[in-house]
Amino acid sequence: MGENFPQPNQDEQVQHIDVQHAERVDDEPRHLDLQTDEWTHALAEAPIYKKFGKVHAQIAQGGETLQTVLSDGTVETTNTANPGDVIVTNPGGERYIIGANKFDSRYEATDEDGVFKAKGKARITPNPTGQPIKITAPWGEEQFGGPDALIATVYDPENPDDVSPDRYIIGRDEFNATYVPDTYEDDEVKAWDEAHDEKYEREGKTELLDEPRKGELMAGSHKSNAIDDLYKAYLNGEHVTVDFNGESMNSREIGEMGVDRAYEKYFGYDKESYKEHARLESEAWSAKYKLEQFEREYRAKKEIPELVKESADLINPTTAGEWRDCLKIRATDLYHGADSRSAIDLMKAHSQGVGAEDLKKLMDEQGHSGASHGMVLAIIKHFYKAGDSLVDVLK
Repeated sequence: MGENFPQPNQDEQVQHIDVQHAERVDDEPRHLDLQTDEWTHALAEAPIYKKFGKVHAQIAQGGETLQTVLSDGTVETTNTANPGDVIVTNPGGERYIIGANKFDSRYEATDEDGVFKAKGKARITPNPTGQPIKITAPWGEEQFGGPDALIATVYDPENPDDVSPDRYIIGRDEFNATYVPDTYEDDEVKAWDEAHDEKYEREGKTELLDEPRKGELMAGSHKSNAIDDLYKAYLNGEHVTVDFNGESMNSREIGEMGVDRAYEKYFGYDKESYKEHARLESEAWSAKYKLEQFEREYRAKKEIPELVKESADLINPTTAGEWRDCLKIRATDLYHGADSRSAIDLMKAHSQGVGAEDLKKLMDEQGHSGASHGMVLAIIKHFYKAGDSLVDVLK
């Protein structure tokens, strides 16, 4: 990998960054915990996008400290490189640090030294709060985003049902400049990439492309962002027409109405009131989800004594104590004990002499994701008296 990287200048070995104003945004940012079940479900249902375009990259010697600043001036995060990490510069000038293994999986070399082509994919969904946000990023530092930022997690095509625990923020402009829908064919991605290159060359500077393709302005999938982006295009003197969910919207119409009147037309509230309404709606949805989760977990816990009794003759005596603990833990996880119940059904069927094909059919009918399939097999292997035998059948 290293042969394609230019060596960093000595002046860039260590950048001393003042992080005293890392939280300086217009409003106090709202902290989001992206590791909750709610966010796991939201990201599991989020659309998939793929990166396009090229980046510049160099190997870090260790100790370099980078402050990632978005195009709107938001200080997104501060991070320090370890030896062998990679310092990446996106087309819009945003710089960040990434581990070498992750870099190899997300970028591929080009004929030009130090220039790499993006190949990664991500599940991406809009910031639902309507206000500035902050999170604890996978690398342990706080990361910040504006009201129109997006939340992302890496998508692995080989494990499409898995939702990575590595979750992070992407600025709106940075998103528009580096991602396209996964449904785009190679020639569409190439055309989109060339449009960026032409704009950079025409303006003689590294600047993000604001001009949307028709029907693709709202990659973040919310009409409020479309209004904001179209109004921005109007202020830049651009006449942009897009189709959003079958409805035509254009920058001149939005610009002549003004943002508040546009929000009233489409949402029934001015922008500030809409944000408050969206915030309250989001909190109500969160409360409803938590109540439903509490009820599911309570029902699952109530079933534990019956599950222990039902599985008593199936469980290896040496793991019986662990089994009860396992049932308690699985009752409150993402699947609310469904994987434990599935494992018991399979163990019972196997103990009753059900054949291999019928056992496989039973597991298929249980409708597992990649993650729950693996969990069921792990439960069977560890706790069932004939665990190895049944796992060999089901693999």
